[in-house]
Amino acid sequence: MLFSIVAPALALLSVAQAQLPQRPLTNYGGFTARSGSEAATIGSIHNVLALFNLALDTKNFDALRDVYTTDVVAKIARVPTNDLESVIKFYNGTALGDVVTQHTCHTIFVYDIKHLTAKSISYANAYYFSPLEKGKLFARDVNSFYERYDDSWVREPSGQWKIKERSINIYAQLGRMNEKGKHALVFGASGLIGWGIIDQLLSNHPSPGTFAKVTALVNRPLDVQDSFWPLQVNRPLDVQEQPELQLVSGINLADGTVQSVTELLRTKVKGIEHVTHVFYFVYKYEEKPEEEVRVVCGMLERAVAALDHLSPKMEFLVFPTGTKAYGIHIPGGAFKAPYKESMGALPNDFQKTLNYPFMRAILEEASAGKQWTWCDIRPDAVIGFVPNGSAFNLTAHWATYLSLYRLIEGPNAKVPFPGSLAGYNALYNEASADIIAKLAIWASLHPAEAGGGQIFNISDQAKPESMRDRWPRLAAYFGLQGVAPVEGEVLKPSEYINRYQGEAEKLGVKSSPVFKGEFLDSYGFYLDFDRQLSLEKVRKAGFAEEMDPNASWFRAFGRFKEARMIVG
Repeated sequence: MLFSIVAPALALLSVAQAQLPQRPLTNYGGFTARSGSEAATIGSIHNVLALFNLALDTKNFDALRDVYTTDVVAKIARVPTNDLESVIKFYNGTALGDVVTQHTCHTIFVYDIKHLTAKSISYANAYYFSPLEKGKLFARDVNSFYERYDDSWVREPSGQWKIKERSINIYAQLGRMNEKGKHALVFGASGLIGWGIIDQLLSNHPSPGTFAKVTALVNRPLDVQDSFWPLQVNRPLDVQEQPELQLVSGINLADGTVQSVTELLRTKVKGIEHVTHVFYFVYKYEEKPEEEVRVVCGMLERAVAALDHLSPKMEFLVFPTGTKAYGIHIPGGAFKAPYKESMGALPNDFQKTLNYPFMRAILEEASAGKQWTWCDIRPDAVIGFVPNGSAFNLTAHWATYLSLYRLIEGPNAKVPFPGSLAGYNALYNEASADIIAKLAIWASLHPAEAGGGQIFNISDQAKPESMRDRWPRLAAYFGLQGVAPVEGEVLKPSEYINRYQGEAEKLGVKSSPVFKGEFLDSYGFYLDFDRQLSLEKVRKAGFAEEMDPNASWFRAFGRFKEARMIVG
C-alpha cells in the first residue's frame, strides 16, 4: 500500500501503551509545581503524552484503552468520535499500519490541576515515511506536520490519568520532501466552472508554486490550443512557475462500471497516483429528473471509487450544487431570501428529484474514515466563458443575443429585458466562474476551515442587485440601450438567434452553442422573486474576496469576442 494513503490528519490523535522510567519533575516551561502531588500529576501526564506516540509508531492501537476514557470525545482527521470504540475502529480502518512513522511531543504545559482533573497544551511533530525502495538507504517520501493538542484529563479510581476530551489544530504542514508538489485534477474542465478553475490554476492562483501540476479532464474532444487558457506561450510576463498542464479528452463517466472507469483513468491520466486536490464539476442533463439523479449520481460514484483506488494522496474534493437546493425552481420559491446554508431540506416531492442530497450522501459515505475531506459550493446564476459550447450558459446566450441585436438593429437600439417586470426587479447576486474557482481552490487548501462536507454560498459580491441594475450595463457593452420589459409579442433570445445567426456566420463568427437556449429564455420570467444569497458563512470561514459582477460579465463577453464566438 502506498505511503501517502496516510493523511496528515492521521497524526492528530495518537495514543500509546508502554512503560518508561519515572523521575521527579517539578518545573515545566516556567510553571513550578506547588506540591509533590502536582509534580506527580505533571509527570504522569508527560509520560502518557510520550507513550501514545510510541504506541502509534509501534502500531499498538489497542493501547488506546489504557490512555483514553471509554467516553472520550475527540475529532480525528475531521471525523468526530464520541467513544473509545469508535477511536479504535478509526485507527484500525486506516493505512497507518502500513507505513513507518515517528511522532515527537514537546512544549507540554499542564495546568488547572485538581485532585481528579487537569488540562494540558502540547505541540507535536509527526513524520510519515514511505516504504524503502529496493537498494535505497532512505525513504523516497517524507511528510511532516506541526500540531497542537488541547486535552482535558481525568484521574480514574485506579489512579491512572486518561484523556477525556481532545481538541486538535494543525498550524502548518512543514513540508513534503522529494515530491513535485500539489496535483490538481479537474473533472468537467471544459464546462462553465471547470474551465474557470483551470484558468485560475494556470494563472497561479493563489500564488506561484502552489500547484505543480494541473490535469484537465473533458469528455468531448478539446485541443489545448483552442482552450483559451493562459498557456505559457501567451501568459503575462509577470506570471512565473506556471503549473504543468495535462489535458485528457474522452473521460466519459456516464457509461461503464467502477472497474472500467478506474482503468480508464489509470491508463489516460499520467501521475494520477500523485493527485492531491480534486475539483469535480461534471453534470449531465436528462429530461426526466429521476433519470438525471440516477445518471449524475452514478458518475460521481464511479469517479470517487476510482480515485479511492488510484489517488492515495488525495486530500480534498470540491463539488458544486446550486440554488435549486433552496427551491428556486419551485414557483414562488420555497424559502424567504436571503438564502442561508442552514436552511432545511425541500419537501420530499421536490427533494427526491434533486441531485444534490444524493451526491452529498455519496461523498459522506465515501470519505468516512478516509484521509480526505470535501465541501459543497453553492452559486446562483453563473457568469463565464467556455470555448466549445455548453447546455446552460446564460452568459453565452445573452452575449450571442445582444451582439446579434446590435448587428441587426444597429447601435443605440433599445433592447427590452427578456422577462417579466417582476423578474426585472427581483433581487439576486450572481457568481462568476472566476470567484467560484477562487473559492474552490481556497477551500481545498483550507480543509480545517472548509472540510467536513460544509456548504458555502458564493457570489461575486454580498450586495444583492436586480436586472434593473444589470441589464442596462450589459446592453451598453454592445452599444445598446437596455430597457425594462415591454408588453406584446417580442422574439425571445433563442428565437432571435435562430433567425439571424446566419448573418453572424457571414462575418466568420463560429457561434457559441448553447444547447438549452430555449430553457434560458425563461430565466427572466420564472425567477420573479428575491433569491439573494447570504455570504455570512463563507466570510466567517475566511474567504473574503469580492468582484464587480459587471466586470465579470464584461470579461466573459471579451473572451467570447476573442474566440470569435460572437460578433465583435
